[in-house]
Amino acid sequence: MNYPNPVKLKELTNLCAPFSVISLVGLSKEDDDAAIKILNELIGNCIHDGTAITSVGCTPACINVSPGLIIASASGSFTSSTYTKEILAATGYNTPLGEVYITRAITGGSAMLAGPSIGTQLEALCKTLLSGYNVRQVYVTGSGERRAFVPSPQSAKSGIVLCVKSQTAATLEKIKYFNELVDLPHIDTAPLNTVFTHIPGAFTDEMIDYDQRNPQIYTVTDFTKIFLTPKAHRKLISRGGVYLLNKIPLISVICA
Repeated sequence: MNYPNPVKLKELTNLCAPFSVISLVGLSKEDDDAAIKILNELIGNCIHDGTAITSVGCTPACINVSPGLIIASASGSFTSSTYTKEILAATGYNTPLGEVYITRAITGGSAMLAGPSIGTQLEALCKTLLSGYNVRQVYVTGSGERRAFVPSPQSAKSGIVLCVKSQTAATLEKIKYFNELVDLPHIDTAPLNTVFTHIPGAFTDEMIDYDQRNPQIYTVTDFTKIFLTPKAHRKLISRGGVYLLNKIPLISVICA
């Protein structure tokens, strides 16, 4: 699948139905703005009770919330929010805008989102929302360019919705490369006796060793750790490969 076809909003909700945690991400600042627009449209038309929202760090724009929605955001974002809230719990997760609180919207209004930026905290927050607040789905806004979204599929069935503002040739190439990373093979599919070099953190061009005669086979936790340029990635694939310890599916692409 070179270019996943963008879908319509109603189709998107059907595709997201099997997933508990959905990350809405873009591939640029403009695309991140598109992710906010898509989330607003989902809340206004498709999302009802049993839904929570949060973000990876602070969002660039406000979200329009509806009564009953569960919102996880830092206390410092409350001054930029207009919805009436019931504070349900403090999480203990601190951000530059203060501690993240779990709230329920009593009235509609706008909400500035400022969630945890640490992956383990974000994953734990999603698990808490799903287990303790009668939440069926958590929507998380992030950034695909910075690989900023829920990083691990272990605690719940999570997936990614890639949001783009336009379908230019440059955008389509970015989608193609993003999809190549998502589609990298799981380590279980590697041939027996394969020798791996594991990269525990971010995987960048400078870490690739092209000088060795044997094929270079690397593993990473998941594709969010890969920050290779497309040229370096494709050269590595031709000479060796990259395997993922965890797979995170791309649910769909949508154009705002």
